[in-house]
This record gives sequence, C-alpha cells and structure tokens, in this order.
Amino acid sequence: MGLSLTTICAARASAKMSKQAADYQDQPHDGEVCSACCMFVPGNPDQCTMIGGVISPHAWCKFWQAGPNDTCS
Repeated sequence: MGLSLTTICAARASAKMSKQAADYQDQPHDGEVCSACCMFVPGNPDQCTMIGGVISPHAWCKFWQAGPNDTCS
C-alpha cells in the first residue's frame, strides 16, 4: 500500500522552516520580494519551497535568492 498524496504533502510541509526562523516579513526588503525569489511557488495559495504556510508575493525573508520561481530549494 503506497502513501497518499495528502500524506506526502503533509510530510513535506512539516519539514519546512517556520516564518519566524526565516525572519519572514510581510513587506519587501531593499526591493527584494518573494515573487522574484527562486523558492517562491505561485499558486492558490502561494507557497515557498523552504518556508511553511501561505507566502505573500510582496513579502521577504533572509533566504531570498533571485531567480525564476520554483527553480531552487
């Protein structure tokens, strides 16, 4: 019996860092925004490959890296 998609997604989400640990803030930092970060995953809701929870495209964290969306982790 294989794992369900729900189980896999829940396990992956729990492995992500908290917003607090990433110094996540709901506003840009020196012009840097989540929507221009390679870890940003646009969708409904927007997410991040590193940070758990819903991510604002206009937010920022200390792990920000420029690049096309969802191309680094």
